[in-house]
Amino acid sequence: MDKSNELEKIEIRSDKVRKIISGRPPFFIRNGTTILAVLLLIIALIIYGMYCNDLLASRN
Repeated sequence: MDKSNELEKIEIRSDKVRKIISGRPPFFIRNGTTILAVLLLIIALIIYGMYCNDLLASRN
């Protein structure tokens, strides 16, 4: 595919579509996977800590 054909496809798009494509997505959409992974890690650490506390308490 040559560049002139690609440029024609880009030029066909309306102003609204160009505005959406060129805009930067919101923070939570850009970093949502990372935020979710950190929250799950924190929850897992809290649960693991509670489990270890129960094991230590049962040994005494």
